[in-house]
Amino acid sequence: MRRRIVLCAAALLLGALSAAAAEKTRVLTIDPMTELLFQFIGGPYVSTASGASWDDSGRLRVSHAAVMGGANAALPLYALDPAQYLEFITGARRGKNPTAAERNRANLHYLYPDGVKRGDVDAFYGDPANMPFTAQQVANALSELVPARYAYFQRRLGEFNARLRSVLITGRRLMTGTKVLCLSERYRLFFAAFGCVVSVPTEEEMRRIRQISQASNSKYIENLAAGLAAGRLVVVAHDTDPKLRRAVIARLGAVYIAPPKNEDILFFMHRVLLDVGARQIGRASCRERV
Repeated sequence: MRRRIVLCAAALLLGALSAAAAEKTRVLTIDPMTELLFQFIGGPYVSTASGASWDDSGRLRVSHAAVMGGANAALPLYALDPAQYLEFITGARRGKNPTAAERNRANLHYLYPDGVKRGDVDAFYGDPANMPFTAQQVANALSELVPARYAYFQRRLGEFNARLRSVLITGRRLMTGTKVLCLSERYRLFFAAFGCVVSVPTEEEMRRIRQISQASNSKYIENLAAGLAAGRLVVVAHDTDPKLRRAVIARLGAVYIAPPKNEDILFFMHRVLLDVGARQIGRASCRERV
């Protein structure tokens, strides 16, 4: 009897889990950062896929078929704005203009229908000032798509904004005044938002950095590297050329920002701050010991 009750309970649990899984609404996005935002707001009620993803080396790989092919062509697709969608289509199809079917996709949606100043999509998401309203747009989009879950999406939006404020407060306490030499355009506004003194490599500095990545003589490399950081923390990201990236990590102690693969978007921001902050504290400790 007890065994039968246990089996029935297990069957009911599996049935509930299967029903919950069946309730998931499939959503497609153009880029992985927007996908992460949909994942956060949508929670267990949304299943996502992106037209681009990062490979193991940190390179962004674009897949036209991931959002345009087969059954996926019938799913709702979200882009930041019309320009991003056009860039995705022409890039994925090697410069060819969108077909009539692609231009007139019935379930294509824009978070910013009138366009947005963004440059690179990572640079857009790298600026924390862009996050709250974009999260609001995602919550609105999901509420239209799944009206029955409106209350849940609003709760998740509130949680997102609260956690974002916490990250900003913690980050500014940790990073204000830190001098950063940022080789990645994507994260310059990010570090500036946390109170860092951000500098961009001059032409001469970039020349020396490229020479460091190409040289093999240790003494010559030491001469090139001397004074290059000048009290600044060097930062590189997944958009930095891999060979150059390895060189500045090895020779200048640069911090590498890995892409947020399978990661909560706010946890990713927090991780970046901790990585850079820990390196800054480590350098300060070394100076004190000297």
